[in-house]
Amino acid sequence: MAVEKINKLLALPKGWDGHRAEPVTIEAGIAMLSVLFSVMERRSLQPQLFPLASGGIQVEWHVSGSSIEIEVAADGHSGCALADGGEEAEMEFGIPILRDELAEFRRILMRFSTQAGRSSAR
Repeated sequence: MAVEKINKLLALPKGWDGHRAEPVTIEAGIAMLSVLFSVMERRSLQPQLFPLASGGIQVEWHVSGSSIEIEVAADGHSGCALADGGEEAEMEFGIPILRDELAEFRRILMRFSTQAGRSSAR
């Protein structure tokens, strides 16, 4: 599902926002796929993907007042923002994601996925 979404973002033309937005770069697409394949599991909550006017891609997960946002710049550099209720934390990571960063991110994403499953069961 994420692959199709990223392919659609890669097809956006220059000015896709009605102004001066750059097309999403292949570097951003490859880096985002690498991030998603690294952190997601089959039962993970599906993310929302958005193009950035600079040519990058942003991915988001939102559950019960908490959120995870990952931004991949046009050059493929990545950063992550985690907000749990009102508490925020930011981290930057390279591609490939380091093992410790990956373990922490997977733990948080699985907690989100579990919370989303409980919310939809109600």
